[in-house]
Amino acid sequence: MQNHSDPDNSIVSGELYIKAQNKAQSDCDLKVFCDRGSLALRFPVRHNALWTLLDGKAPSTRKFLALGKYDLNDNPEDWKRASQIAIAMESDLDHPEWEKLFDPTLAKYGIGSAKYAKLAEVLQMPGTKQPEPEMTVGAMWEDYLVWKQTQVEASTFKARYLGLYFNAIKGLKWDAKTKKFSDTGNGIWDKPLGTEVAKLALLIPLNKESKANVLGALSEAFLRAHSQDKIKLTVNPFSNLKQETKPDTRDKYKSVITINGEIWKWWEIRDAKCESALEADKRAFTVQERDIIIEAYYESDQECERQMAPLIEFLFLTGCRPGEAFALVWDNVKFENGFIWFNKSY
Repeated sequence: MQNHSDPDNSIVSGELYIKAQNKAQSDCDLKVFCDRGSLALRFPVRHNALWTLLDGKAPSTRKFLALGKYDLNDNPEDWKRASQIAIAMESDLDHPEWEKLFDPTLAKYGIGSAKYAKLAEVLQMPGTKQPEPEMTVGAMWEDYLVWKQTQVEASTFKARYLGLYFNAIKGLKWDAKTKKFSDTGNGIWDKPLGTEVAKLALLIPLNKESKANVLGALSEAFLRAHSQDKIKLTVNPFSNLKQETKPDTRDKYKSVITINGEIWKWWEIRDAKCESALEADKRAFTVQERDIIIEAYYESDQECERQMAPLIEFLFLTGCRPGEAFALVWDNVKFENGFIWFNKSY
């Protein structure tokens, strides 16, 4: 922890931003401010006793804690997180027994300092014990599964929570060629809860949608364990990660450029020509299978099936649901633009 410049304009804009974002922080004297693009905490004079104990001498100036080295920068999400840290710290420091509550390693607040972690090994605050290691992600997850098993269907629990999510947290990825799981090296199972594990969680080897679901489950697991006082950490490291990995629903409409330079529009379909591509193909039918089904309706001996043939072909070619097809009116068909607008369903 060290002194940092305190530009007046940055402090004022930072404090105004916090007041708009969080009323609790506006009442907090341990202020968050921006210093050259990174966030920092400014401690009030009444907390000088802390610095006297940590540094061995009374501070001559106001003390500041730079948060940039913990990747807390000038953006809305980091302002929110820094405000939560400030409120948690001030709550501990203003308590009559603050020496017992305040964690000099800062791990309790979701951050950590190598300097003060080493100092804590030899410095024992009056009436305190050395901080115990934080719960690991794996221990938190196993505790969470005991409860979650009672909340979802058995098939969902087995496939999702014991299967997909469990393997992702372990850093395991299915290899279609070897038919086995391989270790990606990005597992967080054995990692203690904290800021670092949040960074590693973003490397979980899954697509955006599945990763967002895993992070959402981890966040729920943290909140449950924290509510039961099983976790000392005050800031949920997974709270905002789900939004960062949320897939853009517009991506499915983007064109794809092949290695040969050919451009495929989103509505065009190509059959997979290798086993690995087949593994990734989520369609129910290939083009050939689709054509066989449509032809079977057109050439059926049953009149009712022949009457349904145009509808079946339309559903296959557009991908719309039956209810969306039945709700169509001529105004939805844009002949001049070459598209059909699906905007309601029966």
